[in-house]
Parts: sequence; structure tokens; C-alpha cells
Amino acid sequence: MPFRFGIAVMTEAPHVFLHGTFEIGGKPWTGVAAEGLLPKWFDKSPEKGTQQELDELLLVIRQAVAFAREIPASTGFDFWRQLYAAQMAWAAEKGLAPLLAHFGVSMVERTMLDALARSAQVNLSTLLRENLPGMELGAIHPELTGTEPASFLPTGPLAKVVARHTIGLSDPLTAADHTW
Repeated sequence: MPFRFGIAVMTEAPHVFLHGTFEIGGKPWTGVAAEGLLPKWFDKSPEKGTQQELDELLLVIRQAVAFAREIPASTGFDFWRQLYAAQMAWAAEKGLAPLLAHFGVSMVERTMLDALARSAQVNLSTLLRENLPGMELGAIHPELTGTEPASFLPTGPLAKVVARHTIGLSDPLTAADHTW
């Protein structure tokens, strides 16, 4: 079923899989992230074609990977902050939408979190609750200075996940709306 959001109608989309290898505790650990590449999701420019937007989605991922290769960091949080700053400065210089640039950072960030979890042999819930990435929440929002993730995260992974379907602008809402 086609999915319409804003000025776009999606009938198919390519996916990207990113493998990132990080040195953690003196050993290489690989993390994985995957995402659908959706034109018009991050950049709503009507004058850009699908291929240009797909190229830009890949560009911001490749640039984030290039920056990541050069970042010396003692914690996952420090790595993320350096990556974020480098990518945002580059994107501003290139005139790319900030949300688009953040997508590249998030892909690398997710590989890093996966690698950290694998190295510690814990799930994501434990990784974040125990603050193994070394997050300094006050560095992002000063009012959170001294706050640890465990103070507001659940004590363990959720027992179930509630699936959510985003209703597109052209989705049928009643039986009468169906064309089949």
C-alpha cells in the first residue's frame, strides 16, 4: 500500500546497513545499524528529486563515517559529541538540512552503541541504564547536571513493544475508502 507523507508517496525504499568497528578495551568490536532511506523524510525541498535525496542520505552517512574514523575518544559519549560537532559544522558549510545531517550521525551512533553493548555483553537497556557510554546529561541540558540515566529509565527492558502504524495522508480509514 503506498504511504503518503507530505509531498511524497512511498511505494518502495532502499535500505542501508552500516557495520562499524570500534576499539573498546583494546579489542575491536563491531556494531550494526540499519535504516530505510526515505526521500522527503528529512529534507522537504520540493525541487529535489528522489535520486538527489537518496544521494544526500548516503552522503551524510559516508561523511559521518569519515569523521568517526578520525575521532579519538575515551567514552562513547565523547565520541558522539565530537562526531555531532564535526558533522553539524560540515553540513552547515554544505547547506544541508540539520535533520538530514543528524541522520548520518545517528547511523554511526547506533553502530557505536551496538558495539559497546556487545563488548560489555549487555543489552541496550542495561547499557544505557548503567551509563556505559559515559553520558554527561548536563553537557546537553545544564538542568540535568548530576542526573544519571538510571534515575529515569525503567529497571529493565520492557516485556513487550507496542507496534505503531503511522497513518499516511492517503491511507484508507474506513471500509468504504478501500479500492480493492
